[in-house]
Amino acid sequence: MADIGAETWIMHGTLLGWWWNQKIMPWDTDIDVQVSETTMYFLAKYYNMTEHRFNVPGNPAGRTFLLEINPHFVNRTPEDKLNVIDARWIDTSSGLFIDITSVRKDYDARKRGQQGALMCKDRHRYNVGLNTKLTS
Repeated sequence: MADIGAETWIMHGTLLGWWWNQKIMPWDTDIDVQVSETTMYFLAKYYNMTEHRFNVPGNPAGRTFLLEINPHFVNRTPEDKLNVIDARWIDTSSGLFIDITSVRKDYDARKRGQQGALMCKDRHRYNVGLNTKLTS
């Protein structure tokens, strides 16, 4: 993501695993990352369905990953339970993937006075400080 100028961070089960023991949880089958809504629009516009090479130490062939953006990422509501994942990095040799979700301003909560309210479509909600700069 850094190579294409997209800010990202680990989230959900991946973040919990890192916090508790700096490893992936044994029952977790993927890696979860998050991006801002602005970044998701950027990825969709310029990088959807593009392949990227990743050099792996000890593996001269490296790995190729496909960035696939869910066309339903524009749907902001959590009601569409089949489309809570906004994008994926997919390893083209194994099929293993990294889930990408967007964090967005929660306009409904902000109307109720929660000025730093954020959300993602999996119903996770967050609150940032009023001095935090948001790009989306």
